[in-house]
Amino acid sequence: MSQSRLPHLRLAGGNLLNAHLVLREEEALVVPEAVYSEHLERAACRVPRDPDDIPTVALALALGDDQGRCAI
Repeated sequence: MSQSRLPHLRLAGGNLLNAHLVLREEEALVVPEAVYSEHLERAACRVPRDPDDIPTVALALALGDDQGRCAI
């Protein structure tokens, strides 16, 4: 585990699941759908077997370069 993550584990009383939840709450960024909505259709074509990943891929496309390459 990264040294930078150890304080989260300590704050969670040594419980790895609780540490994950603490870390997720502190470092998560909610991006409005309007930022990536125009890329949803193309993203769906890239991940046809996992619809839960479509918003993530759409955001990566939105953050990509002018050539339409995915940022991840």
